[in-house]
Amino acid sequence: MTVLSGGFSILYSRIPFRRNQDVILIQKDRSDAGDVVSVVDGWNDMERVPSDHPGREAASFVASRYPEVFLALKERTLTQHAQDAAEQVDREFLHRYPAHVASVGAFAFCSPKQTVLVSIGTIHVWIWNGNKWRKPEEIGDYFLPQPEYESGSRTFWGRGELKDDPFYSLRADTVALSPQTPFFIATDGLDDVLTLSEINEMQEETRSPFPEFFKTLVEKVLAGKKQRDDITLLMCWKR
Repeated sequence: MTVLSGGFSILYSRIPFRRNQDVILIQKDRSDAGDVVSVVDGWNDMERVPSDHPGREAASFVASRYPEVFLALKERTLTQHAQDAAEQVDREFLHRYPAHVASVGAFAFCSPKQTVLVSIGTIHVWIWNGNKWRKPEEIGDYFLPQPEYESGSRTFWGRGELKDDPFYSLRADTVALSPQTPFFIATDGLDDVLTLSEINEMQEETRSPFPEFFKTLVEKVLAGKKQRDDITLLMCWKR
């Protein structure tokens, strides 16, 4: 367990698979924003960009760079703030990495006054309503069916080969929460193993505090035989 400076407790587990392109970055005491959590999933087309390294490196870049840009910008609205930061990072991404490389990510800016969640792509972001985990209405659904589509997201950083295709975009979704609201972030590799409904059923059955439930959840994922991608799980709550 990691305890952040603002009294937030974080539990996380990164369960790699063949490609190992998920990245977690936790930064404490980032000025007025408090603590920052990044969960980023990288991707590259193996046929056009061989090896797993480009996607992994791109995920590491986004995990550190997006919070830096977000905290440096000053915008009137949270929505515009998150979007402008995403677009600046995307321009840098396209200069650093070739076509057929992408990243999606979710970020939590945890201050004493509020928690701001920013989601780009297909990272799951759920919040606790006192009884179960749910997806905030402010966060859209950008999942695409595979193998019909190369990657599973309609919005992302990178993929220069698709920038002229209006079907795809770069969209940052945001939600502001009370710092007392727990949140849960998971990469989309979890979809092959458990659904949100099944996770809530487990929570209801165990009725255990978050640390015990998180341990049970990780054990369930590890015991399953359906994993086909990296899986990252992160749970955060106020102590």
